Amino acid sequence: MGNARLTERERKVINLLVAAKTNREVAHELGIAERTVEFHLGNVFKKLGFASRIQVAVWAVNSGWIDSQSHREESGWQDR
Repeated sequence: MGNARLTERERKVINLLVAAKTNREVAHELGIAERTVEFHLGNVFKKLGFASRIQVAVWAVNSGWIDSQSHREESGWQDR
């Protein structure tokens, strides 16, 4: 599984997904409809062979494709 087949928009959606953004928040940040976010996520699920947002986020972090620490800081996440 790699990101070579992902479009730029799909990569942006994944980045925001890892930052724990809801579909509505992703849509607002990207200036697109919430339904369009759902469409992009569906494509990501198919391309990567996953069935959930969590699987995509874990893949993105574990593969080193996303720096989880920077997303924690951006989203206000705090380890407890």
